[in-house]
Amino acid sequence: MSGTSMDGIDAALVDCYSIEPHLFATHSKAWPDVICQQMPQAHQLDDDAIFHLDELDRAIAEQFAQATLELLARISHQAAGNTV
Repeated sequence: MSGTSMDGIDAALVDCYSIEPHLFATHSKAWPDVICQQMPQAHQLDDDAIFHLDELDRAIAEQFAQATLELLARISHQAAGNTV
């Protein structure tokens, strides 16, 4: 589970298979400066600038992946299929 805001990513590892959810760990990660600058600008792009949105979307996805790996590292757990 994760949450996103303009200041960063908040991630949580939660077991939802039990009757009551169990919170294992949380992690917050600030956006890199370049993404912080690009996110507000993305709302003002015209239709011809879709390429820039694709680049930003990719950079954000990479940050989500990194936040997930950092969260798992905090509890000494490796993601399935992770070769890092």
